[in-house]
Amino acid sequence: MARMRFWKLRTIMFEREITIKELAGQIGRCATYLSLRMNGREPFTTTDIKKIATELDIPKTEWVECFMEE
Repeated sequence: MARMRFWKLRTIMFEREITIKELAGQIGRCATYLSLRMNGREPFTTTDIKKIATELDIPKTEWVECFMEE
């Protein structure tokens, strides 16, 4: 069974009732772009992290948990 990538970020999105498509639009990207990052196929950029964190109101203290994988 494959593990879910970026579970903390996905949990926050679920709690705020926002989809990948909606979030992608809010940060000025397409859903495919964001999906590739959330599935671990491409890395998040610093700009992506800042924009997503701002949109989802994620404090800097949680950025590592949300955007870095073990």
